[in-house]
Amino acid sequence: MKRVGLHILLLLASRAEAQTTISYVCNARVSSVYLSSGLKHLGEVNRRKRLGWHVEAIDVTTLVKTTAEDDPRGFYRVASRKITRRCGVFKIIITAGWMNANPYGYLGAIQFPWVELWDDGGQVLRPTALHSCEADQDLYAAAGCPSAFANVIEVRRERKTKTATVDLMRDGQPRVP
Repeated sequence: MKRVGLHILLLLASRAEAQTTISYVCNARVSSVYLSSGLKHLGEVNRRKRLGWHVEAIDVTTLVKTTAEDDPRGFYRVASRKITRRCGVFKIIITAGWMNANPYGYLGAIQFPWVELWDDGGQVLRPTALHSCEADQDLYAAAGCPSAFANVIEVRRERKTKTATVDLMRDGQPRVP
């Protein structure tokens, strides 16, 4: 019985880690970015890595700033650091987001990456949560999924028009242009 409980705990921990770790994939030569969350899209990440794209795993839990654990007001998330990556003409800004600042409160365990993209012409993608909301419907039952979320964000610079094309993909749904 204890072994089954440990297995379930490890499964939940790995699922939470998959939600907070994103794959950042870049081909700077052609200004193309592929960002994904979760384990489902690792095949595509590995395929692009074999083609010579730069691949990096980014854990957004390392970006979260909290109060001290012994703070008399309680232990809360207070802010997120941001990291910036360049991929060709694109600037990618990644921060951490959460549903509840109290990590022990309702939906407090949930953290997810926020991604926004810019190019030399301005903002290409407003802040978008990169996670599998549908995969955690039991956790989001009362609060609902964030309105701006995707499992995969793909952005590329069109050679002829010099404009950015953005594809947002959600598991089980067609691409959202």
